[in-house]
Amino acid sequence: MKEAHEEGNSFANVNPSKSNWISGFFGISGFKINCVANFDFAMVELYLGKVKKEENKKAFDMLIRYKDDIEKALGVSLVWSREDDMKTSKISYKLNNVSIKNETDWLQMAKFHAEWSKKFYDVIVPYLRNF
Repeated sequence: MKEAHEEGNSFANVNPSKSNWISGFFGISGFKINCVANFDFAMVELYLGKVKKEENKKAFDMLIRYKDDIEKALGVSLVWSREDDMKTSKISYKLNNVSIKNETDWLQMAKFHAEWSKKFYDVIVPYLRNF
C-alpha cells in the first residue's frame, strides 16, 4: 500500500491493525480514502466526512457533476452514495467474491486495495483540491 502511494503519501502512516479497514489521508480535513476488507468483498471508498453535513453534500454534488469523466478515467462504474439522511457521503468500488476468511484471497485483496486506492487518489482527489 505504501509503495503504491509514494508520490501522494496518503497511506504513509498506515500500520497493521485488527480493524477490517484502513484510511489514507490526503490533506483535506474530513475526507479520506478507506480500504475495507469483509467476509464477502473488498472495497475502496472516498469518504466525505467533514463535521458539517452541508460541506459533505456540497463536495459530493460537485464530484457527481464530473461522474462521467471520473468513471471514464477509471474505466468502471462507481457506487455514488449521497446518503441524504446521513452526515457523510461516499463513492466506492467493490471487488466481490473475496473474503478475509480465505487466506488465498488476501494477496488479491491487497493488490485491489493498492491499485484502486491509488486510482481514487489520482483521479478523484484532484477535483477536491480547490474545494
